[in-house]
Parts: sequence; structure tokens; C-alpha cells
Amino acid sequence: MEVRFRARVPYDAPLPLVAGVTGRRLDAAAPAVTVSDATNGFEPSMGAFMLLGLELPTEGCWELTGHYHGRSLRFVVRVLRWQP
Repeated sequence: MEVRFRARVPYDAPLPLVAGVTGRRLDAAAPAVTVSDATNGFEPSMGAFMLLGLELPTEGCWELTGHYHGRSLRFVVRVLRWQP
């Protein structure tokens, strides 16, 4: 069975939209992360922000890096299958 994990990732950043995300699995070989185009939003209590979608093709340990105007933010997440 093919397993995919999806997440919406908000970026709290000013416009214009110039953002990107890269990802790679650290603990095994895996297909590439799929990233949707960024879009913008506004909520009075939060202000302007950007949203983009990530699709991780498998469980595992993933390094994700967000890029914006020459700066980056890198974090590592462990993705597990949810079991009720």
C-alpha cells in the first residue's frame, strides 16, 4: 500500500510571495517531496502569511528546508503512520 502524508505549512512573512521548500528523507532512500505553489492569506490576528502544501511520500525521518529572500529555516521531523 502506498503511503503519503500531506501538510499545510504556514509562513509568517511579508508579501510578495517568494518562497520555496525542499525536503529529503534522512534515514532511507525515498521519492522526492512534492511541494505545491505558495499562496497568500490574511487573518486580522495574524496578519499576512503564506501557505504551501507538502506531500511526503513515505514514513520516516525527513529534513525540510524553507527558503525565503536568501534566508532559510531547516527542521527535521519524524513521520509515523497514525494508528488508532
